Formats: sequence, structure tokens, C-alpha cells
Amino acid sequence: MKKSMHMMIVAGLCAILAGCGQVDTGEVGIFTRWGEVISNKPEHEGIHFYFPIGTSLITYDCRNQVANVDTEVFTKDLQSARVRLAVTYALEREKVIGLHVKTGVGYFDKLILPSVLGATKNVIGQMEADGLVAKRKEAAEAIRAALQEKLSPFGIGVTFVEVLNIDYSDAFEKAVEQKQVAMQEAIKEKNNTQRLQEVARQNVVKAQAEAEAKVLNSEAEAKAILVKAEAEAKSIEMRNKALAQSRALIEYETVKTWDGKLPVQMLGSAPVPFISISGETRK
Repeated sequence: MKKSMHMMIVAGLCAILAGCGQVDTGEVGIFTRWGEVISNKPEHEGIHFYFPIGTSLITYDCRNQVANVDTEVFTKDLQSARVRLAVTYALEREKVIGLHVKTGVGYFDKLILPSVLGATKNVIGQMEADGLVAKRKEAAEAIRAALQEKLSPFGIGVTFVEVLNIDYSDAFEKAVEQKQVAMQEAIKEKNNTQRLQEVARQNVVKAQAEAEAKVLNSEAEAKAILVKAEAEAKSIEMRNKALAQSRALIEYETVKTWDGKLPVQMLGSAPVPFISISGETRK
């Protein structure tokens, strides 16, 4: 009985004198004594016992964390804007001890936040205000790259940056709206001008086609007339040749055109103006 009591007293004293800490999943732990790091490497997940007097177990979350940051910036053309960012980052487990030595548990306020503000101002300060909204993805990637370069030596990896909102002054937003309206009107006028030009072009093509058709028709008519005239001339030529070669044919043509009447008056011994009837003719 006395032995059992003695063991319980010893266990109680050990419990009082011993400290106990837990490192959760996704975290690492660091032991410090009187503020000085005594861990040779980050402590893994689980229960850890230590002497509580002057010794502490400090944990760091190494999972992906998202920080929302609001800041006011100026663009290249000196327009003021309020920008809201979402920055996703994570601590490297192997470098947590070095980060603790350099900045301590306040690493976000001491290191990450100033770096985000500086990178955002530098990147957006090189961009025109009216193009920033359309190029927000490019701006976000440029900010992420700048942060990665700045924070990587401290064991902090920046995996993603998103520009959630860009809020300009009311005057600038109104000017942008008016510019958009003017651009839309200009596009509308350009399209209308192109439509009128196309209509005019089609009219020109149509007029040219009609003129060419008229020319072709005129040429065809002239050719037909020429062919007819040549045919008639050739016919007359052939008839003249035939008349010149045949006396009988000439007399025949004369008879065919005579109306059967002799002249009413004849002077002296003038011959009767009629064809001679030769023996061949009478026959």
C-alpha cells in the first residue's frame, strides 16, 4: 500500500514537472528555451513532452494559407485605385526554424504583408489605368512572381495571386464609361460606312455589267446589219453579172416590168422603143 502511494506521488510530481504539447496535422513544431531555439530540426505531428520551466513548443502551419490584402495604388498615368488581392502562400517545413530566427511568429506582418504591398504598387505602377482591368491576370502573375522572388529565401512559397477587385474614383469610372460609349459609336459609324461603300461598289459593278451588255448587244446588231448588207450587195453583184452576160435575160426583165402600153406620141422616124424580137426570141 505504501509502495503504491509512493508511486502515485512520484507520477504526480512528474506530471507537474513535465510539459506536454501537440503538433497538429500540417504543422511543425519548434522547441525554445528562454527564447532560444533548441530544436535541431522541425518537430513532426503528434504529442511531445518536455520540461516546462523555460521551455516552449511553438507551432507553425505549413498548409496553404490565403491572405486578403487591400491597398491603394497609383497607375502609370497617375490614376488612384483601391485594389483587393488574395495571396495564397505556404511555409516550407525544412526552413521554418530559419524563418523563426529571422522574424518569429509575426512573419506575416513583418515580412509577407510589406512584400505584398510593395510588389502590388510596383507592378500596377507600370500599367495604364484603362488597361488594368483587362490585364488583371497579367498583373496578378507579375505580383506573384515578384513575391516568390522576395519570400523564397525565407522559406515562403507563393503559389497563387488573384486580383479580386479594382475600384477607381467615380470621375475616372465615368470617363471610362464615356470613352466606351464613344468607341461603340465609332464602331457603329465605321460599320455603316463600310456598308455604304459595299452598296456603292455593288452599284458600280452592276452599272459596268449593264454597260458591257449594251456594248455587246450593239456590236451584235451592227454585225448583223453588216452581214445583211454584205449579202444584199453580193446578191446585186451576182444579178448584174448575170444581166450583163445574158441579153435574153435583160429583155425578159424588161418585159416583166412593162405595163403593156406603147408611147402615145412619136416624132419622125424614131424607132419604136421596144425590145427587138430576134428569131431566137420569137421562137
